[in-house]
Amino acid sequence: MQAHTVLKKTDQGIEAIKHRDRALAPRERTTLILVDGSKRLQDLAQACGGLDEALRIGQALVDLGLASVVSGGAAAPSPAAAAGDAPAAAAAAAQPQDLRSSTRRATKALEDLLGPACEPLALQLEKCKSMAELQAKILELRTVVASMRSEKKAEEFVAAALGR
Repeated sequence: MQAHTVLKKTDQGIEAIKHRDRALAPRERTTLILVDGSKRLQDLAQACGGLDEALRIGQALVDLGLASVVSGGAAAPSPAAAAGDAPAAAAAAAQPQDLRSSTRRATKALEDLLGPACEPLALQLEKCKSMAELQAKILELRTVVASMRSEKKAEEFVAAALGR
């Protein structure tokens, strides 16, 4: 496994999430939820607790058959590499719209679960400047939702906020 490795869920991985497979540690489950066939392991490092942990978890998910490695060409190019590539530049320009809609979706999920009490938490979501930062904040807020409601509601929040 390398930092630029991109993983996608296998059918077995999708089933493990649906059935809340208890064999997975919390960070492994969270990482599996975030694996989508476009994010590099280095993009998941913050949610995993560091790049070394992301690499370890990524390898474990592949070894368990819950994720598979996507070919190198499917990996998202870095912004510097995308500068000369018109389609990639267009995709990078669309990212702020994706960030806004993802933030709205996460905020709505919070409002549905917590009502008006979610305002300070929603403000934290709105401060996120990238998709990776937003996803990390959603995972951070999961513990808050779990303490205010329940573990089940926290899982529902993460799934709704991440659009799964």
